[in-house]
Amino acid sequence: MAIENRVELLHSLLKFQEKLKGEAERAGLKTEEDVDAWITESRRNENTPRMLHPLKSYKPVTY
Repeated sequence: MAIENRVELLHSLLKFQEKLKGEAERAGLKTEEDVDAWITESRRNENTPRMLHPLKSYKPVTY
């Protein structure tokens, strides 16, 4: 991969990271334990969309 492509990729990732800043807290994930619980619950239920949701109980979202 050319250096220019790597720089462009890094720049894009940094912009994406900046856009997502604070999204976890807005979704109710305030601590590392909250994130761990959300990931664990998401992996248990394959029908759970892989997105953050503001449910305090971190139960799978059903549609």
